[in-house]
Amino acid sequence: MYKCYVCGKDFQDPTEAAHCTLVCSREAERKLAEQKQQALMAEKEKRKSEVDQAYKTYLSLEKEYRKDYGYTSASCSDPFVTRFPFSVLGL
Repeated sequence: MYKCYVCGKDFQDPTEAAHCTLVCSREAERKLAEQKQQALMAEKEKRKSEVDQAYKTYLSLEKEYRKDYGYTSASCSDPFVTRFPFSVLGL
C-alpha cells in the first residue's frame, strides 16, 4: 500500500501515489497563492481607503486654514500669488 502524502489516499501502485502527491501539492500551492493574493488585495483596499480618508481630512484642514489666514502652505499647488495675502506682498 502506498499513500499520497498530501490527501492520504491509498494506492496499489507507487507511481499513482506519486502522481496524486504531485497533483495535490500543486493544488495546495495554488490555493495558498490565491489566499495570499486575496489578502494582498484586501490590504491594498484598506490602505487605499486610509489614504483617501487622510486626503479628505487634509483638504478640509486646508480649506479651514485658507478661510482663517487667507493663504496656504508652500506645498499647495496653487499659483504663488494666491499663497500670500496682498498685504504681505506690499500690493
